[in-house]
Amino acid sequence: MRLGSRIILPLVLFVSCYLPYQTAEAKELYGVEIGTLPYGMGRAYSAVADDWLALHYNPAGLALFEGVDFQFTELNIGVNRETVRRYKQYVNLVKDGTRLSTFQALSGRHIHARLGSTSQLTIPHVAMALIYQRTVEFENQNLILPITTIRDTTDFGFAAGFGFGFGRGQNRTKLLRLGLSLRYLRRTGGVQDIVIADLINANTDEILDRFSLSGLGLGATLGAQFQLPFKGRSEYIFSFVWHDIGRTTFGKYTDVERPAPIEPNMVAGFAARFPIGGAANRREARRFGHPRSSSALTLAFDYSHLNINTDKEHFVKHLHFGMNLQLPIISLQAGFNQSSLTLGAGVDLGVVKVNGVSYGEERGSYAGQRVDRRYQISIATGFGFSKL
Repeated sequence: MRLGSRIILPLVLFVSCYLPYQTAEAKELYGVEIGTLPYGMGRAYSAVADDWLALHYNPAGLALFEGVDFQFTELNIGVNRETVRRYKQYVNLVKDGTRLSTFQALSGRHIHARLGSTSQLTIPHVAMALIYQRTVEFENQNLILPITTIRDTTDFGFAAGFGFGFGRGQNRTKLLRLGLSLRYLRRTGGVQDIVIADLINANTDEILDRFSLSGLGLGATLGAQFQLPFKGRSEYIFSFVWHDIGRTTFGKYTDVERPAPIEPNMVAGFAARFPIGGAANRREARRFGHPRSSSALTLAFDYSHLNINTDKEHFVKHLHFGMNLQLPIISLQAGFNQSSLTLGAGVDLGVVKVNGVSYGEERGSYAGQRVDRRYQISIATGFGFSKL
């Protein structure tokens, strides 16, 4: 991590000197950063989660999982548009950091990159996962008082959860589902606001030490889903999730400096699922209920960060809309993440699954002020069988 930070540090210094003035100082509202398909749906996934992602987005959805799924790894890579556009300038900077023109070409650009890997075993009602996530991003928003905000975090650890349900729905599902998940992570790094004077006066090791803090933390997430007891095969589901209850902190409370915590996030959602195919014969349906098709059109809505008032973060920044057309081999996603259009597609070849998305993330004080366009792709390998 220190080698990568040594490459980033000189870039931060010069970007801080030449970035244009902007008045917005609001922060990005972070959510779950695992998986790719939910981003294509505008991150509206709390009422939808009934697959392996339920462990991370809403553990209540594990109550619907039937069968066995072992995922060797789901590798995801994400960058933003400016990282793609300015890649050549960044390479030149690394090769020759003394060229002022190179720094000026990169000034005023928000840099974002993420690398993650998740290995997971999911069986009926239970899931266990090994998680790795590395995120690096930085930008400066104020030329009068140059402050560079840098996020450099590495999370590595274990997650486990379970879900159970009550009542029988028309499509062989449980009407009320409840779930709990726990994460035990080692976090290294954090989020730091560094003023230009520190970059000029401090030596490189002093700056790097700010991102070498490491500590262990235990976080808990509670989730619930309630399916309306309507007849027929269509499903209408309400959801609530409380991520990182009370805040997930790392290290000892007695430590003066610790890695950045993971803030709590309360999410309320709704989804409507319309099955495609999978009808059973009438006798079986009368006796056991309608089967649940693996192919479906899903519409979803989430209101995230209920615990943050709209006077602190604009109302639209809490909104997430999405749809997913799930077919036997391919899936198509579309939606709005806050005020930005999202698009995604996936291919499921059994042992190999590939997903790609394009989405926008709000970084301004109100929706549409400063949208950061990002791209993410994931490749998953594994095996299993399931009956949803």
